[in-house]
Formats: sequence, C-alpha cells, structure tokens
Amino acid sequence: MKHFTQSMTLMGTVTQIDTTQHCFEIQCRSGDHFQIFISTETVFRILRNLDGLDRDRVPMPQNFDPQNLSQTLDRYIKPNALITVQGIYQEHEDHKRFDARFVHLLHSRNGSYLFEETHWWLTQIARLADQWLDSTFGERRTYRIDDFAALYRTNLNIVGLPTDDNIQEMATLARLIYGFSSAYLLTGSERYLLAATAGVNYQRETFRSLSHDGRYFLGIRKTSGALRYPHDRTVGKQ
Repeated sequence: MKHFTQSMTLMGTVTQIDTTQHCFEIQCRSGDHFQIFISTETVFRILRNLDGLDRDRVPMPQNFDPQNLSQTLDRYIKPNALITVQGIYQEHEDHKRFDARFVHLLHSRNGSYLFEETHWWLTQIARLADQWLDSTFGERRTYRIDDFAALYRTNLNIVGLPTDDNIQEMATLARLIYGFSSAYLLTGSERYLLAATAGVNYQRETFRSLSHDGRYFLGIRKTSGALRYPHDRTVGKQ
C-alpha cells in the first residue's frame, strides 16, 4: 500500500517498551500489534471524568524532564498496562508507523481502573444531572409542575438551546426523569429527587388525556393560547 494515512484510536496492552527509540508496542484485543512512537508533542493523560479534573497522580521521578522522551516513557508506560492511544497511522509500501498524539492511562496506578472506584460513578451521574437541570431550569434549586410546563423542551439545537418547535414528548421526558431518579438513588441529593417528583407529577397531569376510545397521547405542542395534541403521537391502550 502506498501513502495511506488515517487518524486512529487504539486500545491495547503494552507488550514492549523501547526508551532509546522513544516507542512502545501494544497488543489489541484482535491480536494485532502496533508500534507506537511518541514525540515532545505527545500528551499523556489519566482518564478524566465528566468533571474534567486532572487525575494525574503518576509518581514524578527525581529530576524529571518532560522534554526527555525516554524519561516520559519510563514514567507513564508500564508493561501489561491497558491504555488508549490516539494518533496518526501511516503506511508506505512495507513501512508502517503510528505517531501518538494522546496517550490515555486508565489510572495512575498500574493494574487498577478509575471506573472501578465508587466515586467515579457518583461524580459521573452528578455532573450529568447538574447539566440537565442547569440547562433546562437555570438557577432554580426547587422544581414544580409549572417549571416543566414552561421550560422543558424535547427538541434542542446543536448548542442545547430551544428550537422553534416547542413540542414536549412524554417518552423523552420519561428518560430524563429516569436520569434524575438514578442520580438521587446514587447520591441522595434532594435536588434530583425534587426534579424527578415534579417531572412525574407533570407527566400525570399533562399527558393522561384520554380519548373516547381509551387511547392516550404522548406529545403536546403549544400554540398561541392553547395546547394542541398531534394525532401522530398516539400509542397503545391505556
């Protein structure tokens, strides 16, 4: 193959380390082996949660020089460590090369993983729930049915702001309530319980609109001065 270049992400176990050539080898689950080269532009990171905090606790060797690639490899890359690498893979005839741009370690200590720690999931769900609440309800810290009626939207634009279509669908609202409920069960934060409770009450008061044949509607769309129920949102039996 001639002149093949591709951005690639790999996950594998470190099998060899060559500090003189500034490279190491990983074996992927598929059995493929890749030789990974680093440079002074390569960024080494410890896996980050949604809070974005830097969790690099890898011991710093005495007189460590971050520009010294041999020292950098010796500090971060350990045999049998499971890591993820992002970079540029190139092939030219019989030559292959992978230049790493980012190397992600799964923990500061070899043999353990951050996502196996209890605090990881508590932080993860809290950041998600806080973002949902702040994006939807702003600075509110207590929630009522009227808050969901006025502010909840199913359709958002690419930056998370409301679109011209102000439909409220029960299916997506149910998933949001499930997220708040899960956050409360994991963290015990009353804020998430208040949001889940208000959301459930809003569902009951708003979407249980029975038609003459016992069918009910899953979506409402606000119009000037009234609510309109789109007929293409009906499902099943009560």
